[in-house]
Amino acid sequence: MTNQELKEIEARLAAATPGPWDWGSLPEAGKEGLRVYKPVPFSVGATIAQLRKTDSKDAEFIAHAPGDIRRLRDELYKTRDLMMRAERLFILNKKKAELFERKYIEQRNEVKRLRKENEKLIQSREAALRIFQEVLEGEKQSTEQVIYDRGTNIPEELEELEHETEQTLLKFKSALGMAD
Repeated sequence: MTNQELKEIEARLAAATPGPWDWGSLPEAGKEGLRVYKPVPFSVGATIAQLRKTDSKDAEFIAHAPGDIRRLRDELYKTRDLMMRAERLFILNKKKAELFERKYIEQRNEVKRLRKENEKLIQSREAALRIFQEVLEGEKQSTEQVIYDRGTNIPEELEELEHETEQTLLKFKSALGMAD
């Protein structure tokens, strides 16, 4: 229903005799039929429509038409209002979903970047550890050579030096976050 059609219905409703309406027999004796009327206290009421038929269903329908139309109109406005709200919420949620998707993609890309960076750091740490082990091994060999050259053959000194070297290596691994 267009807004123009609704305005036309409302104009007809406003122009009609104000309700409530009722229906019943014609007040004139000897006349057959039913009427729709506006009840007026201490009166037969103002007749709105006369029906030649005696079918009470038609009279009842006509008598309730203004009130039914008003209620249907009100429900139509409520429904339109709810639909407009739902549409606004849909648009808002769609925008939120698009924003969430963009943020998700950005975060996923950041996770990929951080993983690559982490791999490089692990490789760098492993390379540094290898170099440190080579340096320590070189120092150990140099120390053994010095002891041998001096002619000292003190196994205790060598064991102590090996122990210190191993402790230094453990401290280095711990500082790099590596465990055996």
